[in-house]
Amino acid sequence: MQAENALHHLATQAQQFLTAGKYREGVAAYSQLLAKDPNNAQLLSEIGLMACLLGDFEGGRALFQQAVQAVPHHITAQRRLAAVLLVKGNLRTALAQAQKAALPETEDSALCEIFAQIHTALGQPEQAAAFRAKVANLEPPSVLKAEALLADGRAMEAIDLLVRALGTPDSQTLGNWTRRGLLVQGTCLRATGAFEEACAAFRLAIGLNPASETGFVQLGTTLALIPRAAEAVACLRAAVQLNPKNADALSRLGVELLRLDRTDEGVAALDAALRLRPDSAALHGFLAAGLLQSGRQDEAVSTLRRAVALQPGDAALHSQLLAALNYIPTPDRATRFADFQSFATRFEQLHPVTTRRTPISSTAGRRIRIGYVSGDFRNHSVAFFVEPLLRHHDRSHFEVFCYMTRPQTDAVTERLRSLADHWRPVAHLHSEALADLVRTDSIDVLVDLASHTAENRLLAFVRQPAPVQVTMIGLMQTTGLKSIGYRITDSLLDPPGETERFNSERLVRLESGPLVFAPPCDAPEPGPLRALSGAPLTLACTNDLEKVTPHVRALWARVMHELPEARLLFFGRPGNRFVAEMGALGIPSERFIEERRKPLAVFLETHQRIDLALDPFPYNGLTVTLLSAWMGVPCVTWEGATPPARAAASLLRRLGFPEFVADSPDAYVGAVLDQVRNLPKLATIRSELRTRVRDRLCDGAKFVTELEQAFRQMLNGSLA
Repeated sequence: MQAENALHHLATQAQQFLTAGKYREGVAAYSQLLAKDPNNAQLLSEIGLMACLLGDFEGGRALFQQAVQAVPHHITAQRRLAAVLLVKGNLRTALAQAQKAALPETEDSALCEIFAQIHTALGQPEQAAAFRAKVANLEPPSVLKAEALLADGRAMEAIDLLVRALGTPDSQTLGNWTRRGLLVQGTCLRATGAFEEACAAFRLAIGLNPASETGFVQLGTTLALIPRAAEAVACLRAAVQLNPKNADALSRLGVELLRLDRTDEGVAALDAALRLRPDSAALHGFLAAGLLQSGRQDEAVSTLRRAVALQPGDAALHSQLLAALNYIPTPDRATRFADFQSFATRFEQLHPVTTRRTPISSTAGRRIRIGYVSGDFRNHSVAFFVEPLLRHHDRSHFEVFCYMTRPQTDAVTERLRSLADHWRPVAHLHSEALADLVRTDSIDVLVDLASHTAENRLLAFVRQPAPVQVTMIGLMQTTGLKSIGYRITDSLLDPPGETERFNSERLVRLESGPLVFAPPCDAPEPGPLRALSGAPLTLACTNDLEKVTPHVRALWARVMHELPEARLLFFGRPGNRFVAEMGALGIPSERFIEERRKPLAVFLETHQRIDLALDPFPYNGLTVTLLSAWMGVPCVTWEGATPPARAAASLLRRLGFPEFVADSPDAYVGAVLDQVRNLPKLATIRSELRTRVRDRLCDGAKFVTELEQAFRQMLNGSLA
C-alpha cells in the first residue's frame, strides 16, 4: 500500500509539473514512474509530449515510437508519432503511421488535420483538401458560435457556451474537444485574464497535434503575459522549428529573448521576422528595443523613424522614438523640440477636445482630487519617487486617485495601493475610456508620471479630461503636448530664461527640486573607500549599457589610459560587446569587472567595491545616481543641454558637489583625475553622502507641501 501511495503521489506530482509548465521536472517525475513500468505507453506518450514542449521533437519521436511498440493500438501515441515524423520530414513514414492510427469506425479531427498537413507537404492538394473538409465537418457547432462571440468581444459568454456543450477541457472530457475548440477556449480564457487556465487549454491542443505551430505560438504568447519568459521561449522556439517562416512566432520569440537579456539572439530572431514582414511597424519597434539593449543607439533611432513612417497613427511607436532620442546627442534643442511637437501636431489634431471642465476653486468646500497616471506603480525606479508623493499628501485637503496602466502587479504595487484613497486598474481601458473615467471621478489635477515611456496614456490627456493637467518624473522633459499645461521641474534642470521655448508646458520650478526620493529601507551602510587602503582603484558604470554610446566609450577609454591601475566595473547583459569595444580602444579585458544585473539588495551591496562612478551622456543616470549616492558613491557627469542630459548634474549640485560636474570632455577627464588623486577627500565624501541625500533629497513632507501649493495655484489661476 505504501508503495502504491508513493507511485500515486509521484503521478500526481508529474501531472502538476506538466500543468505548471515545468517540463524538465515533469520528465524526471514521469521517468521515475517509467522505471517501475517501462512499457507503460501512456507514460511514454506524456514524456514525449513534454519533450516536444521543450522543442525536442526528435526526443518526442523516440518516446512515441517506444509507446506504440509497447501498445500498438495506443491511438494518442500513434497520432503524436505521425505528427512528429511529419515535423522531422519523414513524410512517407508519417503517412504510413497516420494510416495505422486511423480506425474505420471513428472520425478523429486531430488525425484528419495531420493527414491534411502530410498531404500538403507531399504536394497532394486534393487529398489535403478532402481531409480539411472532414475537419470542418467534425467541428462542433458550439466552437463556431464561440469563435463568433470571441470576435464580438464576448469572451466570457464564449467560455460558458463551450463548457456547457463540451465540458471543462481536461483529460476526462478531452474526447469532446477538437484542437480548434481548445485554441478558441484558450484564447477566450486569456482574454479574461485566466492565463494559467488558458495555458492548460493550449497544452491540450498541442497534445492533440504536436505538428501544428499555432498551439505553440498561443501557449508561448500566454506564458509571456504571466510572465514566464524561459518557458515562453521554449514554446516559441518549437513553433519556429515547425515553421521557420512564422513571423509571429519569430517576433514573439525575439521579444522574450530580449526580456531574458539574451540580446543577440533576440535581435537575430527579430531580424528574421522583419525579413518576412519588412513593412511591419510593430516589428521595427521590437527590433529597435533590441538594438538599444545592445548599445546600437543610432540604428535604434533610425529603425524607429522607419516604424513611425510606416504607421504614423501609432502613438506608442511615436513615444518609443521620442524616448529613444535621449540616447543620441542632440543636434540642437530646437530640432529636438520639433520632434516632440510632431507628436502633438498629429495626435492633438486627431483628438480635438470637445468638452472641458471648469477649474474649481481650491476653497470650494471639498477636497481637491488628484489623479496620478502611471504603469510603474510597481517594482520600478519610478516607485522611489511616487511613494513619498502618495504618503505625504494632506488628506484633509487632497483626495488621491491612482490609475495603473499595466496589468502586472507585485508587492510594491500593493504597498502603493495602500497609500492611495482610490485605486483604478485601467490596463484594459483604451485612452478614450480612461478619459471618461477621469471625468466620472471628477479629477481636478491629472498628473502624468510617464511622459513618453512605456505604457503611457498621453492620448487620454489629449482629450483634456481634467481642468488642470501636469507632467512630472517620467523622462523629466517636455511631452510636446499643449493639452498638458504644466511640467514640474527646478532651476537646475531647466535654467530660467534658457529653456521655456523648448517646452510645450508651463514650467513650474519647485525650490525642493523636481522630485523627492524614498531610499531603500534595507540598504547596507556604505563601506570604506577601498582604494584608500591600497586596493586597486575601481571605477564603475552603474547604468544600463544601452546608455553607453560610442562617444561615452571613447571618453572612458581616455580616463582608463590616464589611470592605468584602475579597473572598470559594469553591469552587463549576456552577450554584450562592451569589453570588446573598449578593447578596440586599447583597454585590455583584464581591466574590466562584469556583473550581471541583480536584485536591488545585491546591486547596492556591489557598491562596497566601487570607489567612483562614471555617468554616461547625453542620457544621464537619475535613479542609479541616487542609489549610488545613497551607498556613498558619487559620479562624475557631463552636464548637457536637455533635462535628461542634466539629471545627474542637478542632483550633484543640489547635494553640494559641483566639482563632480563637467562641461566638456576635457573637464570630465579632469574631474575624474582630481577626485582619485585626492583619495582622503573622496573617502570623506563617501562618509557624508548618505546624510546629504537624506537631508536634501528625501524630505517628502516639504516637497509635497510645495507641490500641493503649486496645484492650488494652478487651479486658482494664481501661479506666478
